[in-house]
Amino acid sequence: MPDGALPDQTHQDRLSEQSLGPLSHPLLGNRRPEAAAPVRENRLAPPVNIRVTIPVLGKRFYFAVLAGKERRGDERLALERRRNPLFTKVNVVFLLIGAGALYALTLGAFLAFAGF
Repeated sequence: MPDGALPDQTHQDRLSEQSLGPLSHPLLGNRRPEAAAPVRENRLAPPVNIRVTIPVLGKRFYFAVLAGKERRGDERLALERRRNPLFTKVNVVFLLIGAGALYALTLGAFLAFAGF
């Protein structure tokens, strides 16, 4: 059976009822485009799935953290590492700024609680 094919109509009806979600939302408009997408039941969601949008100086940036047991094979890991290398200029700058911010917050917390 091809990927995404459904075995019978009752299964299709159950999936369409689950995947519709809210049809209107004040911020999203009348219908979300992902609402009509079928849910793939054979794909397990990672145990840690944090997705946050952060507004900074009038722009919106997203931050996603996914974690769980590694299920990808060696070939796929190698392909994805070639497509998305870890050590790029932008990633290094992001890590340095993040580490500096974390250091500043930790130092501030120690100084704030040192007075008690």
